[in-house]
Amino acid sequence: MLLRRIARPLLAGIFISGGVAALRDPEGHAKLAAETLDKVTELAPVDEIPSNVTLVKVDAAVKVGAGLLLATGRTPRLAASALAASLVPTTLAGHRFWEVHEPHQRMEQQVHFLKNLALLGGLMLASADTAGKPSLARRARRSTAATAKRSRRAGKLGGQLVDAAGRVGEQASDAAGQYGPKAVELAGRANKRLVGRSKKARAKAEKLTAKASKRAEKAAKRSRRANRDAKKVSRKARKQLAKRIRP
Repeated sequence: MLLRRIARPLLAGIFISGGVAALRDPEGHAKLAAETLDKVTELAPVDEIPSNVTLVKVDAAVKVGAGLLLATGRTPRLAASALAASLVPTTLAGHRFWEVHEPHQRMEQQVHFLKNLALLGGLMLASADTAGKPSLARRARRSTAATAKRSRRAGKLGGQLVDAAGRVGEQASDAAGQYGPKAVELAGRANKRLVGRSKKARAKAEKLTAKASKRAEKAAKRSRRANRDAKKVSRKARKQLAKRIRP
């Protein structure tokens, strides 16, 4: 879609530019974010913590790489999620307006903080954009409905075969009185064949229903897992923002 081809580069441009600037001067960016990075590294459950300059370089590389992927439309949902995750510490490190006492600078930092929140909202929308394609849950529902429809058709066909077998049996029985034991034998054979076909049709319908149920369960599990992960990331981000904003 033309709108996505235009919007994605516009959204990714600021991250690519910021990442390149950080890679050119990682020491300067590390000094600006030193206080926040020190607090974050203290909470990290690892023994060996990389330097602030290394963390700045990693964050800048993520911004440049994910920004290029988003701008070119390659794995845009994953790229938008990565940019959103990197935007939170960047905002907390560079735009803590609540710690600024000079009114003009405080207002300027507040504008940048709100701008980053707007970018975060845009990235969240981009990470949930399926480009017009149905989601996993919707695909599972469609697959289940289609399989159930085929199963009903197969069951209906099986019922029709059983009815036809009954009618043929009745007609054969009537003919047996006229044509003797040979007609009865032929009727029995025809009845067995038709009943066998109907059983096969029902068994096939049951197998299709079972397969569709398993696929639907797997898709539902993946969808629930993705929702839980998204909720965890959102709660964590809100908690971090609340801690930083709290006076």
